[in-house]
Amino acid sequence: MTKADSNIVAAELALQLDSSEENFIWLGRRLGYVNRMEEAIDIFTAGIIRYPQSWKLLRFRGHRYISTRQFALAIIDLQRAANTMTGKPLEIEPDGIPNKINKPLSTFQYNVWYHLGLGFYYSGDLARAEQYFERCLKLSNNHDLTIVTGK
Repeated sequence: MTKADSNIVAAELALQLDSSEENFIWLGRRLGYVNRMEEAIDIFTAGIIRYPQSWKLLRFRGHRYISTRQFALAIIDLQRAANTMTGKPLEIEPDGIPNKINKPLSTFQYNVWYHLGLGFYYSGDLARAEQYFERCLKLSNNHDLTIVTGK
């Protein structure tokens, strides 16, 4: 069994023991890391049914819709996430696969705007994509985030 597989097994067990929003997120993320995108989408969908106001679950399902080239569905989820997160304090998003310095560099909010920009970019709506990437720039507090948004 690979480390990725054992991480999925651990995430499945955690969700069985505690169906928290966070456990839905981690199981879906871990499935996505091994390219089990449809299963990840199903987990995020189950989480959204249980936690309908979870902009974090919408953020991750939107990301997986982008991974599966379902851009219209991604945009719907990510716009819902953006509307629901309005007024919430910035929150660091834990890395699923740590970087070299073992320190997360982005926020959940940044990632909503970034993936929304990607959804519009891949849909061919470059003007809307630019709007959302500009929002990312406002939240960019390190070079990695600034470079990703193209400036």
